[in-house]
Amino acid sequence: MTKSLPSAVSLPESFKARIRSIYGQEGIRWLAALPELRESLIKRWSLQAVQPVNQLSYNYLEFARSRKFGAVVLKICVPNPELYTEIKALELYQGQEGVVRLIDRDIDQGALLLERIEPGYKLSSLANDQEATRISARAMMDILLPAPQESDFPTMEKWCQGFVRYQNDYGKDGGPLPPSVFSLANDLVSDLLREQQDRYLLHGDLHHYNLLFREDGAWIAIDPKGVIGEIAFEAGPYLFNPIPDLVHRTNLLETLERRLEIMEEITDIDQHRLAAWSFCRTVLAAIWSIEEGKKNLSYWRDIAGVFQQLLGK
Repeated sequence: MTKSLPSAVSLPESFKARIRSIYGQEGIRWLAALPELRESLIKRWSLQAVQPVNQLSYNYLEFARSRKFGAVVLKICVPNPELYTEIKALELYQGQEGVVRLIDRDIDQGALLLERIEPGYKLSSLANDQEATRISARAMMDILLPAPQESDFPTMEKWCQGFVRYQNDYGKDGGPLPPSVFSLANDLVSDLLREQQDRYLLHGDLHHYNLLFREDGAWIAIDPKGVIGEIAFEAGPYLFNPIPDLVHRTNLLETLERRLEIMEEITDIDQHRLAAWSFCRTVLAAIWSIEEGKKNLSYWRDIAGVFQQLLGK
């Protein structure tokens, strides 16, 4: 029998601030309702040995045990379109090796019950950067799915509307991003979208923290966003991670050059195209950070600058 649960949930102040910043009043209401929602889900799914996860970003997470499914993860999110497409992506990935298994979900409550990947070491723990790049590139190719003919998944064109919003807000030469960086990325996006390659359902956020090591030796992708686009569009999140450590490497330019060489070798995509899309996704990540109210953009400026060198711009 599940033991009684405390009425309060201890949340890091940084997590609460992030939820309030992104979701406003809706986020405040969600935080207030979280203890009761959590308790109802634990009872509903008969979870035991529940352990809150200390490091939270945008969702509330707990490890638990299920008599039927073994080690599981309870994930509770503010209901939003990105959650919906994550669930839809996980449903399409069901039975596909290399992606975490979705056990159950409640879209209206913003809740997912997932298998727990054990021991769950992140790819960021791997000291050999070249081997980590090979693992990521193989995962990128292994979990590709044909783009659904009709779906609610966002497209890379929709994500790239961030450039339009930024220009509407600040103009070409205004705003917190260096004008030369924004202008180059904006022009490149137009060129890349005009001459795009075959489209697939992509993970959308495949990087060091979303690839976990399983005891059988496999690396498993978690937290798919689900976006329709070409393969090269997927490369950016790996290339500009791990955040915030990557920019402190003394050989950053050489590191990214070697990563691109390995990705080209495994994906058979020209590394210049991989670099171009990754530069654009770096700037897009900066735009999203601005939209979330973040002020410190130094990381994105530094990474974008290195990609500019790689592109010879």
